[in-house]
Amino acid sequence: MAKLIYRVVATCGALGAGFPRESLQKALAGGRMDAVIADAGSMDASPYYLAGGGQYFERDAVKNNFRKMVEAAERIAAPVILGSCGMAGGDCNLDWMLGVAKEVFEELDVRGAKVAVIRSELDPAIVIDEARAGALRPLGAGPAPDEASLRESTIVGQMGIHPLLAALHGGAKYVFAGRSCGAALFAADMLRHGIAPGLAYHVGHVLQSGALACDPGSSSDCLVAEIYDDGSAVFIAPDENRSCTPYSLAAHSLHGQAHPQLQFYPEGVLAMVRTEFFAVGARSAGIRKSRFYRTGKPWPLSIKLEGARRVGLRKGALRELDATDPPDAYEWTLYHLLQNEDVIRNRMFPVHYYSANGREWSRTGEARAAYFDVGEPAGTQNLDDRTLCAIEDVPPLAMPSGSRRLLDIARVIRSRNAGINRMTFDLLFVSKDAYEAALRSNFFCARKVADELGVELTSIVGTYFVDNCNAIKITVERPIISVSLGPGERDEFGTRQQSMLERLIIPTFADS
Repeated sequence: MAKLIYRVVATCGALGAGFPRESLQKALAGGRMDAVIADAGSMDASPYYLAGGGQYFERDAVKNNFRKMVEAAERIAAPVILGSCGMAGGDCNLDWMLGVAKEVFEELDVRGAKVAVIRSELDPAIVIDEARAGALRPLGAGPAPDEASLRESTIVGQMGIHPLLAALHGGAKYVFAGRSCGAALFAADMLRHGIAPGLAYHVGHVLQSGALACDPGSSSDCLVAEIYDDGSAVFIAPDENRSCTPYSLAAHSLHGQAHPQLQFYPEGVLAMVRTEFFAVGARSAGIRKSRFYRTGKPWPLSIKLEGARRVGLRKGALRELDATDPPDAYEWTLYHLLQNEDVIRNRMFPVHYYSANGREWSRTGEARAAYFDVGEPAGTQNLDDRTLCAIEDVPPLAMPSGSRRLLDIARVIRSRNAGINRMTFDLLFVSKDAYEAALRSNFFCARKVADELGVELTSIVGTYFVDNCNAIKITVERPIISVSLGPGERDEFGTRQQSMLERLIIPTFADS
């Protein structure tokens, strides 16, 4: 019988989104607990949170969530890890979260706790030097680096596992990280415990959204993962009203990703082509056989940079506003890979240690990450996100025998940003027969999708088949959300394109 070797709980999909105290208590009562983790933010919301330093969630909501995590952590030996603190993970956002943490520590009388703070903000001068050298690699159709804009930008790098490992190896009980890969927050501690990278990153991808991988799903609830020595992971929802199923896990593996079987991280590529999803009783399900590969440039060791600036009113304006002043606006200025290993190893992601006694934190030391290769060599593995699982353009040889509305054969049609310049659409079908009928129609090859959505063929990143959950994924280059007028502004692109998909009438053909 397989032996349990690691157990972790994700409290929610974003700190401030909320989670029931009862769910966390049930998770802790279920046995050993090796880590309590929450992804605290994202860049999806808009450039406002990075450039303006604003907060997506109310302070009281974030404080309440964190307080429950600290109350739990003080009863066990496990570390607490937060990433992308303050939503965007810049210094301003991180400092805001540290202020919340100090208040909670004071109220709960936390004494002698070792704290690690990992900053992710990067001096624009470094990025400008890289841009001048032509060394920044664009991530899709993003904004071209502009020196004047970069000088005015807040720029963060999205850290992977190594800085987090440095904090954990240094004995930190509480880790507060700036901009972070959500999956890396979970994978780092699993790798520290000897768990295979493929399993660790895939578990991390599921957990970073809280209980969203459940049925019904929610980012405002907890989810537990148990790792076993046979190379499997089992997901358990503490809330008895939720279940994990092979289908819900497979469908969630598509969530927010540009490709259904490949996910790209600073250290390499998670490949889920051979992943197996299996049931464990009525309410739990698991995964196994996911693989993690390292390859040539831009891997291993590349860091995604995100930059945004405030336009309209200048930063630091000291005068009162009047009715003639334009509103503040915020725009993305950078979405590129940094591949300068000297900068990554020696200038990014410093780890600072503190001894926390209530709200009084005393600096005790600092460290830098020790970088090492992660995963197995890629060899001849196909890791091309343009060709792997791509739907081929194969026109039917016969006339259609009928037609059906997409809304009648798809149980879910959902859209989500996959970065600042890509939109992904997931079509999950009601049955295998409906899924195969959609593929036979040839309506979902790149050429046809471009016609139906009214976009250029070159803007279609890919259309992909996903057999393990009877799904089709469509990924398109989208107009960059260049300017935001602050919180509350609505992005219409995904809504408009999804509406076009929902109106599709799909021709049907006989099986032959």
